[in-house]
Amino acid sequence: MFYERDMETLLLRSITPKLAMVLRLFEINPADQKLEPLNWVFPWAKLLPTDLYVSLWVDEFFPKWLETLYLWLTHSPDLSEIMRWYNGWKGILEHLLRFPEIEDQFRRGLDMMNQLIAGDDS
Repeated sequence: MFYERDMETLLLRSITPKLAMVLRLFEINPADQKLEPLNWVFPWAKLLPTDLYVSLWVDEFFPKWLETLYLWLTHSPDLSEIMRWYNGWKGILEHLLRFPEIEDQFRRGLDMMNQLIAGDDS
């Protein structure tokens, strides 16, 4: 018999580290974005504890996403192109937008864009 605690153990010990690795190794490339690896992660949203699923994104995905955005903003940016990219990611991660931790990540990206527009290099 497979008990609920057995499922939790399986998720925590076997599945979560693999999902973290997928997000950690995921390449964010605005010029040629491949989304297939994310399709391996999305289905687990229904099985993992919500706080764990959200933490995976905040800890493994968003640092690279924000770094990519920063690099793009500091190298002759086309703001309309960057806004399409930003909004595209909001669409891709729509199922996560209800979580404040995820909203904060997108807000940080928007803050970076606003700093560029305002001419603030800090």
